[in-house]
Amino acid sequence: MEIIKNKVSVLMPTYNSAKYIEFAIEDIIKQDYSNWELIIIDDGSKDNTKEILEKYRSEKIRVFFMPMNMGISAALNKGLQEAQGEYILRFDSDDRCDCDRISKQLSFLKDHNLDMVGTSVKTISENGQFISKADYSGNTDLLIKLLRYETPMLHIWLAKRTVYMEVGDYRLDGVEDYDFILRAIDLGYQISNIKNYYGVSIRKHDTNTASLHGWDQRRKFNIAWKLHKQRIKFGKEQSSIENFEPSNIGNKLHNISNNILKKALIENKIILKCFYSVISALISPYQFQYLTFRVISRLIKFKHENSILNS
Repeated sequence: MEIIKNKVSVLMPTYNSAKYIEFAIEDIIKQDYSNWELIIIDDGSKDNTKEILEKYRSEKIRVFFMPMNMGISAALNKGLQEAQGEYILRFDSDDRCDCDRISKQLSFLKDHNLDMVGTSVKTISENGQFISKADYSGNTDLLIKLLRYETPMLHIWLAKRTVYMEVGDYRLDGVEDYDFILRAIDLGYQISNIKNYYGVSIRKHDTNTASLHGWDQRRKFNIAWKLHKQRIKFGKEQSSIENFEPSNIGNKLHNISNNILKKALIENKIILKCFYSVISALISPYQFQYLTFRVISRLIKFKHENSILNS
């Protein structure tokens, strides 16, 4: 396949997003950067997403339908196979973005000689109302320090196609982005975020996992890290990702833990908030790890900010 210079291939995997996907498509159509193609991969939607997508087919918008629901990694990998751009941009079908998003990320990547660049984000409600902002640092050293404890950049990155050519396909559904970032860093690729740009809005609703994650996802987070450590120590992975089996009992306990943690998140009284958080951590070891990692991440960020203020 011929790679077209300076073209940006926007990958948009979708599953049952009929309620939101037209907004996402229109956001790409309105971009002030014109050399783009939008590749939409429908992962076996059961709502009327397919009917909506049919009316958007054009020279710049290509739509592909998976034979059944195969998961986010399979959908993204299909998009990568079809992409013609020199750059690859991720954009979920339930999110929104400003009209200068592509130009901002592409200019920043080129100006700073980066391989992958994310942004800070806004969070919006199911109906598109603003909820909050989330900052993602542009300091590479800080991002590396945070790697064990959280994903240092969201899936909304723009990357050079050459990164994908060497890193390979997405895998480990649920933490596919975290796993990809670790593999990219292990190969020496440079990542960063545009900290002061909030041109992407992440929609928070019942069917996504913006706040709470399941046992399987937390488990895969640790698997991705384990594989990263193996690559560092041995030069290659020693374990097969297929060898890690899910735990039904662990998943049930983690779901109970998540329900208790939800109470902590909405509780206003500090004592009760702490009580619910402790109980949720005691029920699930992965919840304990998650809450501990959040504290460590905040301490690392606090120390970094103080060092800047005192320098």
